[in-house]
Amino acid sequence: MFSTKQELIDHVITLLRREGYSYTDGKNLRKDATEVFLLDDLENFLSSKYSWLKEQDIYAILPKVRKKEGKFHDFNKDFFQKLREGYVYKRAGELNSHSIHLIDFSNVESNIFRVVSGLSFSTNLSAVHNTDLIVYINGIPFIVWAFKDPQEKLQGAETLIKDTLSGCLPELLRYNAFCVICNGINKTKYGISWGEYRDYREWKRVDEKEQPSNENILVSTIRGLFNQERLLKVLESFICFADSNSREKIICRYPQFFASIKLLKSIEEHSKVTEKGDGKGGIYFGTAGCGKSYTMLFLAKLLQKSKLLNNPTIVLITDRISLNRQLHKLFSKHKDYLSYGEIDRVQSGENLRKVLSGVSGGGIYSTTIQKFRDFGDEALSERANIICIADEAHRSQDCESNKWGKKEDGKWDVSKPLAKVLRDCLPNATYIGFTATPKTNTLEVFGEIVDSYGMRQSIDDGFTVEIDTTWVKTPEFGMNEEVAFEMESVMQEMLRDGIPEAVVRAEARKRATARRAYVDPARLRIVAKNIVERYEKRIEEGRTVEGKAMIVAQNKWAACKYYRILKELRPQWFEKDDREVPEKSMVNVIVSSSETDSEEIKELLWDDKTKSNLLTKFKEDKSSFKIAIVCEMWLTGVDVPSLDTMFLDRYIEDHALLVQAISRVNRDYPKKSRALVVFYVSLQKHLREALNALKELGDSGGVNDSNDENAEFVRKVIEKLNELFLLEGKDLKGEIPVADEQIIKGIVAWIIQQDKEFKEKFYFLGKELIINYKKCAYAISFEEGEKDKFVFWATLWMTWIEPSQAQKGYINKLNELEPRVFRVLEEQESVGYDYSMELYANAAQSQIIEDSNETTWFSSRKNIDKYLSEMDGFIQNLQDIGTGKAISFKEKIEDLIYRLNSAHEQGEKADELLKELAQVQRAAKEEYSEEMKAMEENRAILNVISQILKKNVEKVEESLPPEEKITHLAQGIKEIRDAYEGLISADMKVETGRKMRKEMKLFLHKEGWSKEMLDDTVQEWFAYFVNLSETKKDSY
Repeated sequence: MFSTKQELIDHVITLLRREGYSYTDGKNLRKDATEVFLLDDLENFLSSKYSWLKEQDIYAILPKVRKKEGKFHDFNKDFFQKLREGYVYKRAGELNSHSIHLIDFSNVESNIFRVVSGLSFSTNLSAVHNTDLIVYINGIPFIVWAFKDPQEKLQGAETLIKDTLSGCLPELLRYNAFCVICNGINKTKYGISWGEYRDYREWKRVDEKEQPSNENILVSTIRGLFNQERLLKVLESFICFADSNSREKIICRYPQFFASIKLLKSIEEHSKVTEKGDGKGGIYFGTAGCGKSYTMLFLAKLLQKSKLLNNPTIVLITDRISLNRQLHKLFSKHKDYLSYGEIDRVQSGENLRKVLSGVSGGGIYSTTIQKFRDFGDEALSERANIICIADEAHRSQDCESNKWGKKEDGKWDVSKPLAKVLRDCLPNATYIGFTATPKTNTLEVFGEIVDSYGMRQSIDDGFTVEIDTTWVKTPEFGMNEEVAFEMESVMQEMLRDGIPEAVVRAEARKRATARRAYVDPARLRIVAKNIVERYEKRIEEGRTVEGKAMIVAQNKWAACKYYRILKELRPQWFEKDDREVPEKSMVNVIVSSSETDSEEIKELLWDDKTKSNLLTKFKEDKSSFKIAIVCEMWLTGVDVPSLDTMFLDRYIEDHALLVQAISRVNRDYPKKSRALVVFYVSLQKHLREALNALKELGDSGGVNDSNDENAEFVRKVIEKLNELFLLEGKDLKGEIPVADEQIIKGIVAWIIQQDKEFKEKFYFLGKELIINYKKCAYAISFEEGEKDKFVFWATLWMTWIEPSQAQKGYINKLNELEPRVFRVLEEQESVGYDYSMELYANAAQSQIIEDSNETTWFSSRKNIDKYLSEMDGFIQNLQDIGTGKAISFKEKIEDLIYRLNSAHEQGEKADELLKELAQVQRAAKEEYSEEMKAMEENRAILNVISQILKKNVEKVEESLPPEEKITHLAQGIKEIRDAYEGLISADMKVETGRKMRKEMKLFLHKEGWSKEMLDDTVQEWFAYFVNLSETKKDSY
């Protein structure tokens, strides 16, 4: 799409102008190169909004804005707090003070949006720093864009901001909301100025109506995030700082933004402050790990400002004390952002009565739903501006069915559901539910799903990782007669007391689950041995990042039994055990305690405070606490990003709990590409039903069933690869065990000489190999010989597809190879098969599509992107030709491409645009066929020269020289090659070849080329020129 960084910048400017931004070239914008504000814009805005202000007032306000109190991060936090609240200004001699706002959040049109390119700044040290693009609002530099050349990797752009600008020009970033880094249509990310690359995220949604798109990220970012109204909302309500640490700055992700906006709208529509309100505010269906807690925080901020709700009271409701603590901790950490004092955590029923019945509005309270059970039918407040936000809304929120409980006298009775008690206590409140696993009755209680964010999209966005599952068959031990007799006695007692048979059966299932054969000691020992074997194998093969694992047992007794068996099997794991300092232990049992626990169980239990400390320790990446044994605790609401392995040996029939449990391992974490759940219980049917239920709600899932079938398919693909090469007379079976870099390079050179059909077969077989290996490699242990085969074929495929990367070092360790191969595969999936990626091959001509197959060819979005990317060279050719007619063709093509990329058009309209584009391209090619053929050949040769140059630089240097330098060197080498045109061939005179190589070396030496790189680089160029000459002969 873009061949240079400047073309990309120009395109972004065009897109921003279409969003209503004014554009100014920064080269001659202002006289003072140290000034970061656009003072004219600031003065124009303030004088327009506050007509009573005079020029001297504005210049008296400016020092308040610039006042550098505190460190850089503290200033940034304070600035955004004042941006929302306003600056207090009082004229000398006047009694009254005024609140001055630098942005008019209520009236978008009254603000001045300006994008400035190429603005240079000088520091006190007289150093000059250039910027690519800055977005100003009312003269304040809120957003900085940093670009990289489209041919370069995006990673590294953030360092320009984080290191260069923050270190040398902090004044520019003091007022920064966020930064954007970009190197093309699908490589655009935003994040805070001091963030690492992994902290930068993509904005993939344009508005509330459109669903997220993984294509055209640049367009989605500008039309979505940089929509003027939306950008002001982000600045006003969706950037928050931790009260005690200003470095903890959070800017919303796009799902959090749209969910909060849509939930606010739904709450206002269904609130009983209006006559038609029913109190059902709706549900947010967000996958586990997608950041629902921050969505609640942002929603609370929006609710505070709602004029309709008029200072609402917000009640955060959970059904677990641990969840209540987590939510309270998050909200308490952001009191300044919420503009509240203390966030009250309600500790008792009486305290609950006091805070809800004793206030007329306002306040944020966190509590558990159980606190409401003391009030029966009593209404604590009749107010309609109470908003109840329920976390894990699929639990404890069923108002229709009764809940069976047992009285103190041992008689069975019916009790009112807690959710019904809650609604009787707050009859006019509006209820919002947050859940990753909504049920039918959840929808009935809270209303419709307002917005959703599923597993698949969360994985695509990099917020969570895929989960691989594998199933281990264990011996089935029957239930003994004593347990069966006890269960039968209980059931008969319940039936005699008049309990309905359906309830008896349900109770029987619960008791059966607790006493099932799963806890037989002999079985637990077999499972424990398998867990140890798999855990150590994952450590050895580098498949776990920090070695964090969770064992889920059937009950407390089984959890403690697992602990003791593991201690027998691996005593070295328990050498640091200390009951006084449990945080030192590698393995801990985390279960709830009760008075009826046996002494055997009590020996391994911890009090609540210790368990809380252990959770903190388990979350620490490098802590010695590696394996947590649980049965119910920590299965929901606990985030441990480095946790990537779960051994599940508990029968979980509830679909919601099952999905919640396995989702503990799906959090994003550096170098964590996938997670694994090993099932020792037959839950395939339940898991399939749970995932199908989510699929019906729009979640396409991110749980892969790893099994022997995938492994067998991998073996078959390897056999097909062997057969493919054998057909061409290349037997590689003997090469696999001894393959080194030179062998791989030799085979790649042979592949390059094969025909198109062979290359296509190799491409797709290699892709199938890696895709299916991904599905089973993290779960199934391959034999060493099988791993060698995969490493060989994957390395060969990767070297051929992405030579500049592969040549950085031959990789023969599986745990090092896998992440790189998978990354290459993902990049290839985004562009399809592209011959231009071959280092030594002639760049293929872009194929003009015939009318007969245009629609079919373009049915895939990936093919559209590939076609548009191939237009770059074509457009450049027209630009180079330079005639009036050529420029006219160029402008028509660029306009059609822009309409395709920015309009998100689909169906027939997209087909019409594509057909028109193909027709214009065909007409232009017919007009200038000879000129273009020569230009394409010239560009292809320069590209290969540059690639060889870069590859050899990367061997010895940490960074590449500027692109301009690379281009200059490539052009010089090509001129030498052109001088020998007609003399270059496979059987050319030795003296001629030596002379040509000598000229190339002399040229590089004059350009300051290091001596150690001369021979390899020149030799590769010479080989390429000879190969190119021979290819031309064959084509004639």
